Amino acid sequence: MMTVMSPYASRRFVLTAAALAGSGFLAACNSSPTSDAGPTRTDGEPVGPVAPDLALLLATWERVGVHQQSLQPIMSRTDSSQYAALSELLLEQDEVLTGLLNAAGADLPQPTPAATESPAVTASPSATSDDASSTSDDAAATTSSHPSLESLRTALAQDLSEDVDADSTAALADSTELNLPLLISINAQHAASAVRWGQPPSWPSIAGTNPATAAELARILRPLIYALEVVTATSSGDERVDYQEALDELSDLTDELVIEAGSELEPAELGYGLPEAEASQNGRRSLLLSASESAAAQTLSLSAEVTGEVAGIAALTQNLSLVTSCRTAWGATRLAFPGMTRP
Repeated sequence: MMTVMSPYASRRFVLTAAALAGSGFLAACNSSPTSDAGPTRTDGEPVGPVAPDLALLLATWERVGVHQQSLQPIMSRTDSSQYAALSELLLEQDEVLTGLLNAAGADLPQPTPAATESPAVTASPSATSDDASSTSDDAAATTSSHPSLESLRTALAQDLSEDVDADSTAALADSTELNLPLLISINAQHAASAVRWGQPPSWPSIAGTNPATAAELARILRPLIYALEVVTATSSGDERVDYQEALDELSDLTDELVIEAGSELEPAELGYGLPEAEASQNGRRSLLLSASESAAAQTLSLSAEVTGEVAGIAALTQNLSLVTSCRTAWGATRLAFPGMTRP
């Protein structure tokens, strides 16, 4: 039987363990037929060599479980649809990862009843009639034993954003080409959720990205940037502010990609043949959704080119996450695996 970490271990511990164990797990995949037999299931049947990227898949499954756990005390105190939507995305990710790990022979433990509360939150006494009439839910409790709803939300968003930090991105450099698209997609979705809650990630550097890959990513973003320039110029008020923020973010990333691409990238076109948009907010959003429709899939299709390259993985993840954030803001359906169909 394979020994698996608790599903609610410290995120930092999980990532460190994945980085240290990754080489051992991958080496087992390439071992000779005379090496140790593979792991066994609980019924004693062997399951063969350890599957590729098992340590990374386990670490990702652990993180998804931690996010689900952190979301529980939030959902118990509000029925906001945005939390329910995130819960559905995390559940879908958990189901896919659990299926992959079970197929690989990992014996995954089920959460214990004691693990249904966030480590940072302890159960509070039942509210009395005096408690209920004194103040609102969010302002009623700000102590360490019962933090406010806003502090729980902020903590979860920060944890989601850390899934694309320098350490998390570097860990994916150990992934094989087989599973890298899935791992990038999940991390990018977590970062997009963090942005939705006002906690944009501190993106790792993309310096050192392969010039050909950087050029392809810039080509993917240029038509979307052109569309954003058009709708920003024809909008006003808060709508224009939102478009300008998206334009600035995508333009900043494109500028970095242009530097990395060097001579591999041709000058931008003067126009990209966009359909004519209606002079309304819905019309402008439809134009942007059309211009960005294939951007996520095109981005993730380059994952084979960045296998083993930290800078390239960082560039793909940031590209995919920003596109996903923008499309969500413009009304697109939120996806558990942006850029790919459910595995």
